[in-house]
Amino acid sequence: MVKKADLKTLQFVATTTLQNVGLEGLGASAEGVPENMKRYVYYAKYNCLGSYSILTLYERLAGVLDHVEDQQGLTQYTTEIVPRGVPDPEKPIMTFRGSGFLAAQTSNGNVLVTLRMYDEPG
Repeated sequence: MVKKADLKTLQFVATTTLQNVGLEGLGASAEGVPENMKRYVYYAKYNCLGSYSILTLYERLAGVLDHVEDQQGLTQYTTEIVPRGVPDPEKPIMTFRGSGFLAAQTSNGNVLVTLRMYDEPG
């Protein structure tokens, strides 16, 4: 079972430029999910830093956007938390496969993203 102390925190600002995001950096310096592992996200917090924006988080494999993991419409200066209430360690809200990347983009402006995640073999 995943314990709260085991979770790693990833925080970044998503912009209108599509970028890969990792625990060690953004864009070209972002590291992907280690091979033969899966990255599970259990908690997400999105802070809209300006006007209305749609934030999209993708799984990116081999340079191709594979699918949308989460999408949120955020009004000006609002915060959205997923899931509402206490995160369930048995039910991740997003999953990223080994050798893949988490990628983020907004439709307008900047969104501060905070994710709590855990990597395990898979």
